[in-house]
Amino acid sequence: MSKKNRSLEEQWEREVSAAGMFRNKMRGSCTSTAIYLNGCLKALGIPTRTILCIPVIDAGDEREMQMLNRISHSGVRQHLKQALQRLTNSWSSHTFNEVFVGGRWHRLNYNRLGQGIYDRDLYGLLTHVATVNDWADAKAHTTIGQRQKSKGKGTRDLFGFNNPYSAISLRDEYGEHCRLELPAAQETIAHSVEKIYWTDDPDLPDAIVDNCRRRGRFGFIAVVKGSQSKDEFRNFLAEADLRVFANPQGAAGHPQLKIGFDPGCFWFSKKGTYIYVPFGGGDKRDLVMNVEYEFKPHDESATTGWKMAEKLTIVRERGLPR
Repeated sequence: MSKKNRSLEEQWEREVSAAGMFRNKMRGSCTSTAIYLNGCLKALGIPTRTILCIPVIDAGDEREMQMLNRISHSGVRQHLKQALQRLTNSWSSHTFNEVFVGGRWHRLNYNRLGQGIYDRDLYGLLTHVATVNDWADAKAHTTIGQRQKSKGKGTRDLFGFNNPYSAISLRDEYGEHCRLELPAAQETIAHSVEKIYWTDDPDLPDAIVDNCRRRGRFGFIAVVKGSQSKDEFRNFLAEADLRVFANPQGAAGHPQLKIGFDPGCFWFSKKGTYIYVPFGGGDKRDLVMNVEYEFKPHDESATTGWKMAEKLTIVRERGLPR
């Protein structure tokens, strides 16, 4: 049953009431899971409170993403960029719990006791913004709840991007108990873009075409060489300028397409790595049929690490996929 077809009472029992979730043996989002665990653990006599954490920046704001370059520790910088680049277009926050055991409070993330704030699989670096005895005390329905309700309805607010927060500044400092060691400096390995395909090109591996069709992906698939492992390629993507231009050739008056590599969508092979280069809504509308486009990096200086095959061009001879 979809949420739209559930009554308010059913939604309450399944997603808001800890007792209801226990009876129904169901839970949903991280928030409902936190509510459920909070109720169960308190019933067992374990002091429990609920916390809200967010990423250190809003990854949807390019200005904030540029702040990460201020971090001098290359390992931390890559770690954060890898974690945050996957969150560019998403609502990003996490609700979980803290429990008082062993004489102190410990974070409990689902079944993980002692969740750290530095975690590539959880936003890279967490910022703890709220602690409440009960989620009802947070009054989320009057703040972020209202924003979620009005999202996509033409409303604007102070933040301007997907999330109800913004980073104003980022300082490169270490806490008293930090044990991170500074890794040796690594030279950026040049990566070459050998070929460009459309996402529905029959010359691509069937698995990639099927994946793009199922997930509604449309744009370019670039074949890249330069990495010997997935981790090496991820590290490169974390440091490289991912922005790309597709320049129309011999077509005066047609706009340049401003696009970029998607670091969260690639297929690795030692013979060549395939990476998705999506079109945004505006770029898709600007695409002109039967016009040759030349593929160029945003910054052609050597520091980007990108090398394009000579005269790397592509033409769209048929309409957009439905």
